[in-house]
Amino acid sequence: MERRGTQTLGGIAATVLERWLVVVVTALIGASVAYWVGGSIAASYSATSVAQVFSEGRPADMSTEQLIAGSDSVADNAVSTLRFPITASELQDATTVGNPQGSFLLTFEVRLGDPQEAALAANAFANAYLESRAELLRETTGSEAEDVIPGFLVDPADAPSAPSGVSQGLYTVGGLALGLLLGIVLALIVDRVDPRIRRARRMQQLFY
Repeated sequence: MERRGTQTLGGIAATVLERWLVVVVTALIGASVAYWVGGSIAASYSATSVAQVFSEGRPADMSTEQLIAGSDSVADNAVSTLRFPITASELQDATTVGNPQGSFLLTFEVRLGDPQEAALAANAFANAYLESRAELLRETTGSEAEDVIPGFLVDPADAPSAPSGVSQGLYTVGGLALGLLLGIVLALIVDRVDPRIRRARRMQQLFY
């Protein structure tokens, strides 16, 4: 005889089918909440520009160049060239300056809510860095020449065609799956605590 308090896989499946309404409602609630959460999170677009650092003689210290590239002064100069409202602090928060290992490249990844603005900001940040480096090279070398070469913008950013990150559809599917799982658990709990089910099981144990 089956031990009291245990359920076979078939018994669990039968319970879930019997409590199908609980499972369906919980799954729909999970999908609806996830859909709302996915829609409330503002979509962001990522655009990346790549600058190559040029240095005559001694190679550039890329760790230092990376810090300079993300500095307040560079962000201020970048913002001054943009034609949409954004502060230097906001631009810095939206920008990640990277340096691929072993390279003389700097990447400027900008995440904003508008794809065109993200691309414009990434290119503005990279160009502002190159202009800042050119000015620093003139100061350190004492050169007045305008042909100082700080580096090159080797890969300008293009406006992304789709937002980055998790889409609203994926949020919804994830919420549906989680809702189904919670619905099954809830159906089993309801089945365990339902006094009518407990009485029926006691009667079954007495007479069979």
